[in-house]
Amino acid sequence: DLQKIPRSVLENEIEGNPLVKKDKRCQVHILNIKMKYITGLIKEDDGVREAILVAGGCSQVMFASIFSILPFRESLAVKSLLGYILAEDRWIELAPLPHQMQQAIMTFCSKKNCLYIFDQGNQSFSSRVFIYKFDLEETKWTSFLLELPENHISGSLHTIVACSGKLFAVISCHIIQKGGQNVQWSTFLMEVKEDGTKSEIKNHLFQRNENTSVVACVMQDRKICILATKVGAIPRRKGKSTKFFVYDAALNRKYEYSRGVNWDNLMFAAGDEIVVTRMGKFSCMKYSMTTRKWRHVKEQFLPFPTQPFESTDFSSISDGSNFYVFGGKGVKSMESVAEAMCYNYAEKKWKKLQELPQPLRQGATCCIQLPSNLAKCHIKCPHCIFFPSRSRAKYDVHYQREEDDDEYDYDDGSGYTFDDDYVSDGLWSDGVPDYLDDDEYDDYENWFI
Repeated sequence: DLQKIPRSVLENEIEGNPLVKKDKRCQVHILNIKMKYITGLIKEDDGVREAILVAGGCSQVMFASIFSILPFRESLAVKSLLGYILAEDRWIELAPLPHQMQQAIMTFCSKKNCLYIFDQGNQSFSSRVFIYKFDLEETKWTSFLLELPENHISGSLHTIVACSGKLFAVISCHIIQKGGQNVQWSTFLMEVKEDGTKSEIKNHLFQRNENTSVVACVMQDRKICILATKVGAIPRRKGKSTKFFVYDAALNRKYEYSRGVNWDNLMFAAGDEIVVTRMGKFSCMKYSMTTRKWRHVKEQFLPFPTQPFESTDFSSISDGSNFYVFGGKGVKSMESVAEAMCYNYAEKKWKKLQELPQPLRQGATCCIQLPSNLAKCHIKCPHCIFFPSRSRAKYDVHYQREEDDDEYDYDDGSGYTFDDDYVSDGLWSDGVPDYLDDDEYDDYENWFI
């Protein structure tokens, strides 16, 4: 289909091909497409594809056939980075993550055209943690340290968001007061620096306790919205322990609009409003950026896709007009699923999308403007099988050793082999571990080695 080929490629490469010049039918076909471009019947490719990325998470159950009779199942964390092209209803694959991430958090900065991700599976760190960056232009993975300011220890990174071309993080940590006798457990908004300097605290948000929960989202690429519940050093009554903040990145100012807000586990932008609800609930809270007030709406803003909805641990995201759900875990089977669905706010209807390339749950999601050169190939196309995406990307990353918070390992991708790619993640494999394919393998003596 020549309509899906960029006009520059059509005119500079295909039209001048010797084989095309010899065939009049090919010349007529190209001329018809060029006339459609001239008359405006076909929109020129701007080189960008609207997409949603799904990264990390857990895939198939490890050794499911062996442990199927047991009440627990072990899952296999993956390092795949998948992209769903919205306009074409298809999946692509990008260069995999530097390492497996079971509970990844991800955001995209459109001004820098870079993706940022970290593994929330490591809940706490002493004073520094690695964040990974993927440059879409260079197709290169790098890493940098997020370092807490002096006298801030035992950090816990809740989420990261990109806003106005900058990277921000919502972090909780213990702040050592003067004299070292008093320690205050607080949550604050921090601007993350990539140049190796210590990150800058923008605003102190609230004191917290072990039951505090926090969610955040970005509105209009200018305002960061933060919702928290059970705040305070000592939990108070439900209504008084929920806080809502809006940080204006352009003005560097924080505003609190907690009056009338209630907590729920989903907060996202829909149109020019912030919606707080949960799937299947027959009411929701809406915050207007114009009136700067909360209002309670008695409507089922986000119904279940099916009745009953038998999936948990699914990944979800809103693009302002639609709510997307990817993967999850079956309530009865306890196995990861590959289902993908979309709910349109205006039409109030669910529709099924192309399934994930592999069963997946707890994956990180973000909306992204993807360069068209990264969106050419389909899943399992012959080109990607013999030239996998990892071999076409660069890796210049450090990562923290599990046993020592101050020791780091380095990976520049030089030791890469084909076996390190998606085969190990199950995307290309037949589900059988490599060592079980070895004729010399002893099923009994070496099983627990």
